[in-house]
Amino acid sequence: MESSWSSLHANLSVGDPAPWFHQRSSSKANFVFSSVAGRYIVLCFFGSAAEPRGRAALQSVLAHRHHFDDISCSFFGVSNDPEDERQKRVASRLPGIRFFWDSDGKISRLYGAIAHDATLGKGETHVHRFWVVLDPTLRVLFIAPFAADGSDADALFGYLEKLPPPDRFAGIEVQAPILFLPNVFEEDLCRGLIRVYEDHGGKESGVMRDVEGRTALINDHSFKKRRDYTIEQPELLEQTRARVARRTHARTAQLRTWRRRRQGGRARGPARCFAADLTRASDRAETG
Repeated sequence: MESSWSSLHANLSVGDPAPWFHQRSSSKANFVFSSVAGRYIVLCFFGSAAEPRGRAALQSVLAHRHHFDDISCSFFGVSNDPEDERQKRVASRLPGIRFFWDSDGKISRLYGAIAHDATLGKGETHVHRFWVVLDPTLRVLFIAPFAADGSDADALFGYLEKLPPPDRFAGIEVQAPILFLPNVFEEDLCRGLIRVYEDHGGKESGVMRDVEGRTALINDHSFKKRRDYTIEQPELLEQTRARVARRTHARTAQLRTWRRRRQGGRARGPARCFAADLTRASDRAETG
């Protein structure tokens, strides 16, 4: 049963870094989710395979299983029903299809499928059912809530059909160790920024040069010609600051954590996947 989104739920949106976690899965007792970076990821919060809507979603995955090869894309279903595991209603189909046993709700709370204070297995728990597509750096690309008419599955697989190869997910070929974060600003905000620039124009930014022993700002069109506008509208400033904080600070913090771990031992997390041979993608996805 679905309920409306509230402040009690995590509320991910496109461009946000996906939460990392450890959880039991159909293929590993302690699956480290950050190890799957390097390809697109589809997460399906279906609740229970015993329910018609959850069962229909999983049938659509099998009907489109050619997408899930562990090289370009992998699928993870998130089950909140312990009977799915006990009765073997769902199981891994390698390469590409795995399930998380989330009867404790750890993943579902992180992604907003259940409320932060919800306890599964004790009375009725409202579950939001939806699909999430993550890019190869594990940031949110696409979210599709379940629809009563099943159109959510059509929207999902239509979206997957249009995705570029994983190494060009950002629109260009991204080489490690560059940090490249697309989708920090959504399209509507970008259009608003463009309108502000067009309405107010810009001021030539120039370049800094050493002139007679002092640093001076000069215009040198042979080197650079650009006009910049400084945002002065408080509301627009807050919108840009909020998105930078939400969608870049967490990612840079993850990289700092990875660097500390790397200095103390072997590489962990997404950076490891970029350097690895994608022909062994299926094996890497099982690495904890």
